[in-house]
Amino acid sequence: MDNNLRHRVNTDRPTPTSTNTTKDRKKMAMAKKGLRSLAVAIGVPLSLGFMVTYYFPTLNQPGLKTPSWYPPLWTLHFGWLVSHFIMGLSSWLIWVEGGYHKNPQALTAYAIQLFLGLMWAPLMFGFGAPKIALVDLVALLLAMLAFFKHSSGVNPIAADLVKPCFLWVGFVSLVTFNYA
Repeated sequence: MDNNLRHRVNTDRPTPTSTNTTKDRKKMAMAKKGLRSLAVAIGVPLSLGFMVTYYFPTLNQPGLKTPSWYPPLWTLHFGWLVSHFIMGLSSWLIWVEGGYHKNPQALTAYAIQLFLGLMWAPLMFGFGAPKIALVDLVALLLAMLAFFKHSSGVNPIAADLVKPCFLWVGFVSLVTFNYA
């Protein structure tokens, strides 16, 4: 009688360990893809910022007086790099949510603000044109405002990351206005 009662094994369904392994592999692949995209989103603006810092490190205007409250030049360059890092992180958060597919204006606003942010140092330091650099900063603030508006509906954290960049560009605008 014991020979007739056997447990049937269903070979059609995967075992729990093989399912978990497949899910774990998919999660690991997605995590690696996410880390690569994060590295690109932060690395590209930082690399461009380092290039601008390297090629336009000082003012080329002899005899230009700086006010007493004017920060050391390295702090301006460092502040821009931090701003580029934060904006890169913010853009990545929008990308992860699929925001650029839903709202392509956010990507356009990000690209414009990145370009305008990178142009300030060449205009101010390379060409010695503080009035044009000030116009660049006003346009940058408008582009950042557009990015903030478009990103707030997609990812509120990404929008909140833009706020310190507003403060930074406002401070740099005061510094630039002093020379204009």
